[in-house]
Amino acid sequence: MLKANRTEKEVKNLPTRIASKKSSSANKLPSIKCSSCGAEIVLVQNVKLVSEAVEAHVESHRSKIKNPIRSEAEAERIRDDLITQVFKTAGEHKFARNSKRAC
Repeated sequence: MLKANRTEKEVKNLPTRIASKKSSSANKLPSIKCSSCGAEIVLVQNVKLVSEAVEAHVESHRSKIKNPIRSEAEAERIRDDLITQVFKTAGEHKFARNSKRAC
């Protein structure tokens, strides 16, 4: 669930806000991509923030579908896909960092 002290506007803009950081380190951060719309979420080292960004993105898809059964099925599909990408990318990124240390 989303953090209670975030405003509705902050939650809606969360994925964009994470992906739009223009520092040199932001370009090096791994990211995941929504298979449905192509939106990109940058993976930062704050798990709670990434989780909120994924849920906000899922909610943006859910709100576009009027049928509650189809809406929930689509939300679950997108959430599962994004979470799978988070774990896969985080594992690859950690492995790459550890490989560099070994050299």
